[in-house]
Amino acid sequence: MDGWEFSADGGSVLVVTRQGIMIGATDTTSLHPVMLDSLTARVPLGRVADPDEVAKLVLWLASDDSAYASGAEFTLDG
Repeated sequence: MDGWEFSADGGSVLVVTRQGIMIGATDTTSLHPVMLDSLTARVPLGRVADPDEVAKLVLWLASDDSAYASGAEFTLDG
């Protein structure tokens, strides 16, 4: 079943992709400074994302507020 089939039944297909999320023990304080600099240099905002930032998007996508979104990819890459 693809996105067209889901939308015909009132559903939607949405994808969330991300880059550079810090979780658990892998936070910015545990990374070697050179590794952190290398990671954040490729991010326009100059920092990695917090898991809560991803969760907020997913919660919005799961809510009725995103009812018109369908067949879309949402990229969180700073």
